[in-house]
Amino acid sequence: MGWNIVRGLHPLEPSKHNRLWIKEEIEDILVNELGTDVTRSIKLKYTSLHPTTIMRGLRKMRKLRFLSVQSQYWNKGDIVRAVDEVSQYLPDALQSLYWPMYPFRSLPQTFQANKLVNLEMFMSNISELWEGGEKKVLNKIRFIELRYSKLETFDLSMTPNLKKLNLEGCCDLFKLHIPVECPKLKFLKLGGSKVSILNLGMTPHLEELNLSGCNKFVELHMPIECRKLKFLNLGGSKVSILNLGMTPHLEELNVTRVFINSDIQEIINFKKRSLSAGRSSSLSGLSSSVIKSPSKEYLSDFEFSTIGGLNGISETKSIIILGTIKSFASKESWLYNAC
Repeated sequence: MGWNIVRGLHPLEPSKHNRLWIKEEIEDILVNELGTDVTRSIKLKYTSLHPTTIMRGLRKMRKLRFLSVQSQYWNKGDIVRAVDEVSQYLPDALQSLYWPMYPFRSLPQTFQANKLVNLEMFMSNISELWEGGEKKVLNKIRFIELRYSKLETFDLSMTPNLKKLNLEGCCDLFKLHIPVECPKLKFLKLGGSKVSILNLGMTPHLEELNLSGCNKFVELHMPIECRKLKFLNLGGSKVSILNLGMTPHLEELNVTRVFINSDIQEIINFKKRSLSAGRSSSLSGLSSSVIKSPSKEYLSDFEFSTIGGLNGISETKSIIILGTIKSFASKESWLYNAC
């Protein structure tokens, strides 16, 4: 019954329908450029139309708000080159754009995207949003998913109200620019990228940060307290220093190798004691039962705690974790002997 309502007074004239979902009807409209301003939504699945044919057919649909295109035969390696401005087109009225394996290297130059709220183009050939590095501020966009695309850089100053950015698997991505504060950004996923340094000073409300598989990532700057951060994944990265005091509400941490607060005086003294004890034990002639090892001495001076108990520490404390952390969750009850 819902379909009949949508088709309204023109059941045999799909170009006059505000929603299109039947593949054959959509393809006929696009190929023959029969689009009108009536159409608000298109969901085209498993099409074999050439991308330039699709874009050319959209030129008369100036009020189109939702566009979903799933190609049947186009693969990520099929890059469309030498496309003129007449062929490459997207309506400025678009609010949601879903086009996996998008074959072009950038969005159309004429596409202002000033009403765009959601952009999903995973496994696409996008290397930059607009050709030549042009920057257009997209005030309304909230969600961007360009995972496994060919992006090399991304500038968050173009998306000041963004809530979620997913660039996982972008193996060419080496730089994320955050020149201005992004107060609404809550989810940031950069796993598998070449990003090496990240500063969270401009993302005060970030709740989830995923840098898993970033084997070139070495430094995470937290110049301010990240009170909202709950999930942090650094697995496979090269981060060696992390200040948990700046993440008081962290619930889950996944790391490969990390020292907590490694520049604090207690750790420095601990390292010195380790070195001096190693030299003195070989010279003193005292038995090992008399001389306490530096690790036992250190651990005996500090109380044990559950990993989950870290979140409950209210006063300033020094924490050393010896060994390799794979992950921890706040509700786990097991003991880790370095806490």
